[in-house]
Amino acid sequence: MSPFRLKLSVMALIVVSAALLVLAACGGTETVTETVIVKETVTVREEVVVQETVVVEGQTITKEVVVTATPGPSDSMDSGSMMAEESSVVVADSSVFPVIFVHALSGLGQEWKVIGWDVGENLLRVDQNGNYMPDESIAQSFEIAPDNTSITFKLRNDVMFHPTPGGTEVGGMTAEDVAWSFNNAGRADSIFYRAGSVRDWMGEFDEDGNRTVEPFDVIDTYTVRLNWKPGKFLPWWTTNLSQTASADPWITSKKLVDDLGEAKASQVPVATGPYRAANWSVGERMDLEAVEGHWRKTPQVKNFTVIELRETQTMVSAFRTGQIDLAPIPNSLLGQALDSTPGSRRQAVGQSQMGCINFTGNYWQQKNNNPDSSGFGEQIFPRPGFNPENAWVGDPRDDASMEAARKIRRALILAIDRESIRDELFGGFGGIQGSAVNGWGPDFSGWKTEWERNFDPDEAEKLIAEAGYPNGFDIPLFVPSDHPRVNPEAGRVIAQMWSDVGANVDLDVSAYAAARPRRFNGVDDIPWYHCGTIRPGLEDRPFDGGMGPTSTFRGFEVHDEMVPLYFANFTEPDRQKRIENNVKINDYVLGTWELQTAFVADIPHYAVGPRIGEWMPHAIDAPIFTGAATVTLK
Repeated sequence: MSPFRLKLSVMALIVVSAALLVLAACGGTETVTETVIVKETVTVREEVVVQETVVVEGQTITKEVVVTATPGPSDSMDSGSMMAEESSVVVADSSVFPVIFVHALSGLGQEWKVIGWDVGENLLRVDQNGNYMPDESIAQSFEIAPDNTSITFKLRNDVMFHPTPGGTEVGGMTAEDVAWSFNNAGRADSIFYRAGSVRDWMGEFDEDGNRTVEPFDVIDTYTVRLNWKPGKFLPWWTTNLSQTASADPWITSKKLVDDLGEAKASQVPVATGPYRAANWSVGERMDLEAVEGHWRKTPQVKNFTVIELRETQTMVSAFRTGQIDLAPIPNSLLGQALDSTPGSRRQAVGQSQMGCINFTGNYWQQKNNNPDSSGFGEQIFPRPGFNPENAWVGDPRDDASMEAARKIRRALILAIDRESIRDELFGGFGGIQGSAVNGWGPDFSGWKTEWERNFDPDEAEKLIAEAGYPNGFDIPLFVPSDHPRVNPEAGRVIAQMWSDVGANVDLDVSAYAAARPRRFNGVDDIPWYHCGTIRPGLEDRPFDGGMGPTSTFRGFEVHDEMVPLYFANFTEPDRQKRIENNVKINDYVLGTWELQTAFVADIPHYAVGPRIGEWMPHAIDAPIFTGAATVTLK
């Protein structure tokens, strides 16, 4: 057996370090004008100015960000300090991330929480079936142009922005704020988590990267128009502009940015939701206050506190003692926590998450095949992270290399005992087969048994020897320590299982934000544990664009001839044809080349304490807390 080498990054709950790490995660270089070292036992608040140079999708951005950082709660809690009061609710979260409320400057990968906590609001709200709800939407009505080139929205005239935490009134929302929010999120240098949701489908850029058509135009004070790129009208556009999308733009104040400038305004958590942020301490807690007379809903719970707790046993103890009311306790510990807390219950949140391993570094695309890119047609092979010396990476110029690497990937997939992971780490919830490419599971009518992989360590060892590594091989594995869709323990177990069949695993369990920037432009060659989402009813959506056509986020790129299938699904009018295109992609990614594997389809839950009456979270493609304004007390 090969030794299992565990490399854990130093990730104590030192919030200043965490804040700097998040900012440095954007890549490039940084200059820290003040260095603050904070031990867990010290109470301190410091401002750190970070100047960073960021390269994202070929764009270079330099900016200064002021981060107000405070120490986190560490692994122990004062038994009385966070006890829920009669008029308040306390919820635990794995991360209270830095405040960045100017979309273009925000790329942390956790922006969806702004909507989940009901601080921000999207343009539309839809029901659980995706049907538009005009009475609950900022957009009261809309009209689609006959040629599908634009949509004109009539907006409410009674939507107010929160006052700043210091009490300064910001005023009412207008069409300028809506247009600015989307245009800012999708501008050329934006690092917004979902910039592509605007940039790829709305407005237009010329070949030099200059915007020639804005995504949104202001028609009058309360009328705004969305401009689609030619041929990019999306059949499912209502959900993409709604609270059920993960991290699409919420509405922020253009006036605030004009008054303060982007850098300063980005640190002011002002939006339009039924809760306002009275305090936002990075890595520690966020205190929300209900907005009285809110246009959509005045919450029953007046004070809502979110605290950062990463250690699961601490979370369980705090829930059992009533210090927190709602907690994302892992399924493996959920039954124990509920059984020992009379009056508690579990609540499913989000959509089923498929934990998956991406075999990063298999960048096979030869040319830029994205017709919306300024570099369309340019040679991109080989990518910086392409290294066929890595056992799991195939060289598309060498058939023998491709076959040997395929055997290694298949061996690593067969080495994963999915049933044990599901039963021991996920509480027995969910399935063990799925496709993170399209979010399909075995319940999908077009599912193929050829896509399934089952535990077979003997075959795994045989394949590794056949691939030319009878004495084993080295492989790194990155596991995010703080991502709501990732169970770090599952990552550690998979590393051990790989070790058991002959791999020398270099395991890195550290902050998601630190690794995310290297997922772009083909610079990464480290396999990682991430996720996909089971999305019933959306079988016809384009397969995951992070696999090469629009970015390298998943860590690999398909051959050039496969890329048109992705773009075809944006314009193909026949839904069945779109599904057939996706089946071909699954055949390629899962059946033939095994570039990715899903190992468990987890149904995420929150533990709900005995004080909570009603809570109606809306499902998005992340297992996070949503619908704060729907929570009531018994």
